[in-house]
Amino acid sequence: MHKKGMVFGSAGQTDEEGKFFADIKEEDGAVIGYAANEYGECDPDPVRLEGYEEVFRTDDYALDVHIPADLPLTPDICLASYDRAKEIMRRAYPEYNFKGIVCRSWMLEKRLEEIHRIICF
Repeated sequence: MHKKGMVFGSAGQTDEEGKFFADIKEEDGAVIGYAANEYGECDPDPVRLEGYEEVFRTDDYALDVHIPADLPLTPDICLASYDRAKEIMRRAYPEYNFKGIVCRSWMLEKRLEEIHRIICF
């Protein structure tokens, strides 16, 4: 990772003195690692969480979804779409034991309006 919060090597995150390894470890019933902020960036200082419950591991399967162009991006519509996707996957591929849903769209960037203003104006 880079101390500015993004993955080391991404745009503007390439100076060697800014990089760090964001490892996660368990210690005395707690997990110590690096939390993501509201923008999905990694904080450079580790946090300690007591009494955590693991719900997703690196080797767990997830459904990767995209954002359709023909509907508004409201929570109700997204949740209904996720429910349909889960049902279809469970019927069509019962052996695919997924534990989560992910979406890696630039449209979910909270600062999209700010980025657009900087780039376009």
